[in-house]
Amino acid sequence: MKLLMLAAFYAGAGLTAQTLIPQGERQIILATLSTLKESFERNAANPDLRESALRCIKRVEYFQKYATRWEPRLPAAGRGLRVSFQKMLEVVQNLPPSSPEAAQTMRDLADDLSDKESVCRRSGLAAQPEVEVRPKKDGVTDARGLEVWYIEKFLASDLTAKPHRFPGFSSPVTDELVPGRYLFWSRDPSGMNSLGAKIEQRVAAKGYKLSVPIRIEIMAP
Repeated sequence: MKLLMLAAFYAGAGLTAQTLIPQGERQIILATLSTLKESFERNAANPDLRESALRCIKRVEYFQKYATRWEPRLPAAGRGLRVSFQKMLEVVQNLPPSSPEAAQTMRDLADDLSDKESVCRRSGLAAQPEVEVRPKKDGVTDARGLEVWYIEKFLASDLTAKPHRFPGFSSPVTDELVPGRYLFWSRDPSGMNSLGAKIEQRVAAKGYKLSVPIRIEIMAP
């Protein structure tokens, strides 16, 4: 009954539930992007960070333009991207004034935003491509029974940042990830706690194509 009343209200206002209800994520994305741009602009005043900060600003402006005219189909559409933008904002707002680590983090942010744009241009702001990861023993043989973990590269130097784990055990493991640049690694859960080397990989389009699943190989412990 309540849904019918809401539908009648939206119709009387010239709106539909489909176009009105999902706008929450879009508005949060736009607000986050606005603050993110301001933070990058402040960092662009630093000569050590200027080049990467300007790259970031250009990408943020693309997302602002896209999100302004975006019409999400579901209330949760774009949530993963929004969360990633919010993580970026926290990183930028807490960058040390000048250090090699700050310069590297700003480069990582620029690379991540570029990879996000490469996917969103083709599949929209809600795109989370399927990613398939195969740990390899000696770079050749599939290693089974391993956990696969990953973290955003721009968070790699933050010791308090929590990594993410793919569901299940190798090999392979699959999940849908927000576009960007990540570090992936494998872990032996048998109690030995041995880790494979962390490998940087892109969840991004290649050229003009976005082929899914995005297949990634990493080293087994």
